[in-house]
Amino acid sequence: MKSFCFAVLCLLCSFQLSAQDAEKVVSPTTDSLYQKALKHFNANEHPESIATFQQLINSQYGISQLQKTLYLSRIGYSYYRLYEDDSTVKYLEAALASKYSFLPKNDTLLHNTHTILGYLYRYELADFRKAVFHYEAEHDVFEKYPGLATEVKKHQNYYNLATTYRGLQDFDRALNYAYKALDTAPKGHSRYNHFLESCYTAIANNLNAKGRLKEAEVYYKRKLESNINRSGPDDPSLALDYYNLALNYYDQGLPLEAIPLYKEAEKVVSNDRKGFLSNVYRGLGNSHRLLGDKELFKSYLSRALPLAQGFPMRLAWIYRYFGDFHLEENNIAEAFQNYQMALKSLIPNYSADRHKENPSLSDLTLANPYVYDLLASKAKVHRQEFENTDDLKVLKESLTTYQLLDSLTLHYRSNLVLESSRLFFQQRNHSYYQEAIEVMYKLNELHADDQYLEEILILMERNKSTLLLENLIQSENAMGFQLPDSLMEKTKTLSNELLKVQKELNNCEVSDVCDEQRIIQLRQN
Repeated sequence: MKSFCFAVLCLLCSFQLSAQDAEKVVSPTTDSLYQKALKHFNANEHPESIATFQQLINSQYGISQLQKTLYLSRIGYSYYRLYEDDSTVKYLEAALASKYSFLPKNDTLLHNTHTILGYLYRYELADFRKAVFHYEAEHDVFEKYPGLATEVKKHQNYYNLATTYRGLQDFDRALNYAYKALDTAPKGHSRYNHFLESCYTAIANNLNAKGRLKEAEVYYKRKLESNINRSGPDDPSLALDYYNLALNYYDQGLPLEAIPLYKEAEKVVSNDRKGFLSNVYRGLGNSHRLLGDKELFKSYLSRALPLAQGFPMRLAWIYRYFGDFHLEENNIAEAFQNYQMALKSLIPNYSADRHKENPSLSDLTLANPYVYDLLASKAKVHRQEFENTDDLKVLKESLTTYQLLDSLTLHYRSNLVLESSRLFFQQRNHSYYQEAIEVMYKLNELHADDQYLEEILILMERNKSTLLLENLIQSENAMGFQLPDSLMEKTKTLSNELLKVQKELNNCEVSDVCDEQRIIQLRQN
């Protein structure tokens, strides 16, 4: 990745000016200082280069906007070569703002800078929202000036948007851009098959995330077959393709189809790819667990654990599955311990010793979105512990965890752009809210008053989820609760309101003349 960025940054930071061209824009009073800065820059003496270009910017002598932009770009480049990503972004964004002040909107230097900033936010800083901003800015330029970019650049922009929106869990928009990337894959290019294969994976990953598993299987197979034809049957790059297809079969509940593919991935993968091997062993363990073999499950996950050290997400997955296993076995303490270890893996500087202690909301919002599922798992352990003990304190701890989960939901929903993606997120996780309401009803029943009914109504009002309301009504008898008439009436009202807002929002989002403020207002409803 760094080699790709290096090439792009060389283009950006040189400003498409040679050293001789740059000398023409410096004033006589700053000429010697510029020559000194340029000497450090060309010699890769980056700390000295940064200091000297900064001295030029702060010089008491007047410098042109073009000069200032050149100096900011060179400082950003030097910080990049020092692997100081925050400072790189700071100076490249300053250079971009400066470029906008004097360059025409269709100048290639503008969209190139958006490209590299999108890359830095996406891959180095893992800030998907800011990465999307820059990729979308690049996309807007290409839309407005169709002849500005090559077909390769347009394709790469679609692909970057697809993978970044997937990182935001906005799978609808990600899938839309992935299909566009596939349609624009540059034909006749020496890397054409690579472009196609990347698109197959991007499409399959998003279909898989949306639960469209059979459709995803088609694209995972296309990727695997194309790679075999291009690279041969023993190439290490096939390991990921075997793994993705195996995981898809596992998600479909087909462990017998998944296990041979995991074995193929293990056979071709390079031995130094410890993190990937941990994924393979985790997949093998989970597949054997589906087949009822607990010992092989524990054996494979125990092999995966040391290989996952240094890979927070992989560690979290392993601890999560150990937690799920112990929850099924009714080992409450062990379940709490493993879920807590998973949270520690994903949350920077989080080191709570008490296994039941929850992270703060700020800790959760700054962490990987996977913490959402882990928090829901902890709430389930509380509920099961209550079933074992009838301890009211435990049930209240479960409710506290669900309330934290609700706050986190509001944060994640705000990251999603399309309303259809928000509804998908809400529908995918509606069971957590149903569980929370069941806990509230149980507490209300045990307290013999209506103190929790208002909280139930607030939760329904806030989420306006038709699925939640329907499922709650359908499960009324199974839960053994009698819903009050007032709650039934509120359910009907919310359902009608939601349908009305959805219809207006759908019409508004596809209209070219709909007021932007109205769209924002409808989404907030």
